[in-house]
Amino acid sequence: MSFPHLLYRIAHGFDGKVPGLAALMKKNETVLMHKLNPHKDSHGINAPEIEMMLDFTPAGNLQAAEFFAAKCNSMVLPLLDDKCSDMALLDSYVKVISELGEFSAEFQKAIADGRITKAEFKRLKKESSDVQMRMASLIDRISHMVEGGKYG
Repeated sequence: MSFPHLLYRIAHGFDGKVPGLAALMKKNETVLMHKLNPHKDSHGINAPEIEMMLDFTPAGNLQAAEFFAAKCNSMVLPLLDDKCSDMALLDSYVKVISELGEFSAEFQKAIADGRITKAEFKRLKKESSDVQMRMASLIDRISHMVEGGKYG
């Protein structure tokens, strides 16, 4: 999928569709519709409009981040928004271990017969993402505890 197609999909997936998005952006609905048409070269959406559009769509920024991450064979891991007390940090660590246990159990089941099905791989990917998200969130919490500021 191209970036113009992604923007088109995000805008048309918005609760108020393109008319609602245009109103929030204080843009003419017809003009925005033309700018979002991935098959038109005569109108183009500019960077400030893209940023505004993504900010107004609930998952827009994440979808754009995932689009660009995929282009460079990378991935996006959303951080959990938790408070950083000592107990919360310990809980976060325990959740990492728990998620790793869930991944391990799925992995053991998947390779038990010597092959991995598409469904098993899908579950492994989900469990792997859960482990990585928890670990990234733990490191983010720890970074807030570093003496002298976020990263010392």
